[in-house]
Amino acid sequence: LGSLIYALNEGGHYGWFTSRSGITILGWTWPLEISLTVVLLACSTAMLVLFWFHQRHKYKRGRRSLLEFELLLDRTFFAGLLVCMFFFGGGYAVTLIMPAFMQVVLGLDPIMMGLSMLSMGLGIACAGAMAMFIAERIGSKNSLTIGMLALAAGVGITMPFVNVESTGLILGVPLFIFGAGFGLVYAKVNEVVLAQVPARKVGIGAATLLGVRLLSAAIGAALLSILLRHATEDFGREFIQDNQVISEESRERMLVLMTRTTTIRQDGMGVQGAPGTMLNPAGLSSRQKEVVTAIRGYHNSYSEATRLVGGVIVVLVVAGTAATLLIPDAPR
Repeated sequence: LGSLIYALNEGGHYGWFTSRSGITILGWTWPLEISLTVVLLACSTAMLVLFWFHQRHKYKRGRRSLLEFELLLDRTFFAGLLVCMFFFGGGYAVTLIMPAFMQVVLGLDPIMMGLSMLSMGLGIACAGAMAMFIAERIGSKNSLTIGMLALAAGVGITMPFVNVESTGLILGVPLFIFGAGFGLVYAKVNEVVLAQVPARKVGIGAATLLGVRLLSAAIGAALLSILLRHATEDFGREFIQDNQVISEESRERMLVLMTRTTTIRQDGMGVQGAPGTMLNPAGLSSRQKEVVTAIRGYHNSYSEATRLVGGVIVVLVVAGTAATLLIPDAPR
């Protein structure tokens, strides 16, 4: 798992297929043309498959195993794991991409970004406090379904406001809706997943659930971060190549800067004074105009990429909502 997460996080640096930047340890440098990422992904996949068959073999022999395959045959437990996978794989990523958007595009400092994200925290706290009352009224399964729908609605409503003209205040309302859904699901998901697990197997069931939660959150965040980065690069490359303000000599350098979150802002040499670079180009040198144009392009590209990732998150959460419908109804 460590190899898998490391490969996903560092694939852009080392190259996804061919080696772009080798790793050096105590004077030893990666010697192959094939990327380290490919090797790590292959090794992690092979080890996970081997682990699965090893645990399956031990289980069939009646020996103690880390995975309790009998639990996976339970409809409630299996459907609950699917809900966790989509919830943590998609929902948690919002807590990463929105702060990044607020800092990179809106130019908010950490304090203002934290205040802008406060509505999400309030939604989580309020829904979490009311989760037991809601579950008593409509049932735990239905509260999960409503929570997942609120998650999807919150992300879906937020995305149209993800642009250079937005503010933290505008984003507060949809983020509160997202937070309410997040708090409702988070408060009840463990109870629903483990509801039908026999008492003697609650420990291994809880450990399996925790593993799915952590693994889904880590892989989901890594994959969605990769999508955000590459989408930003693609949208930015298209903008710079089609923009006539930027000279031919500067385009390659701007494309490199476009792939780095803060460097292009620092390269502005003081010409950026506000979020979105609302500057009057009059009086600026051609070099400064190029930089301002590139910064604006980066902001628009990052916003568009964030909306794309948000759309993927909505799809994941809707899939998780469908998974809640697989959970059998239980007495209230």
